[in-house]
Amino acid sequence: MKTFSILTIVSIAFLSLAPIAYAKDAKTLTIYCPNLTGESIYYFSKERPNDPKDTFIKVLDSITGTSITLIWDMNKTQAQFLLPATPKAGRAPNSTTLHLMVFEKEQITFAGLMRGAPILFSFYPLQGVAVYTQHSNWYPFTEGIRVQTFPLKCTLKTS
Repeated sequence: MKTFSILTIVSIAFLSLAPIAYAKDAKTLTIYCPNLTGESIYYFSKERPNDPKDTFIKVLDSITGTSITLIWDMNKTQAQFLLPATPKAGRAPNSTTLHLMVFEKEQITFAGLMRGAPILFSFYPLQGVAVYTQHSNWYPFTEGIRVQTFPLKCTLKTS
């Protein structure tokens, strides 16, 4: 019995569905999501000077106000994920390659790593919205975690 990896299955599904779901001649999809607004949730299991131990803390995330762009060559199962610099938070621009996980008319989902942290980006074309989330483990520095979550309004461009 021959087994297939999830990437092989997704690739086969992608190649068979791509022409149906989007413009017949589209080769590239660009998803642009401006004006991010989202939360970070922190949890620390070790005492910190300004943060309570064993408590979930919700704050407005430091990349709020910036944008996300995902560029996908539809002949591939990978996409480029771009997050511009956020001067207010002192962050440099970031980009990474994400891997296609779900490709349907109703949902396109990519997953991967950015700065060593798992991220998930799901776009819902019929509604023009997306959800971006990133999970970070801060052990052993603070024995804590951070989860960023952003619901997004986005535009889709094909070329």
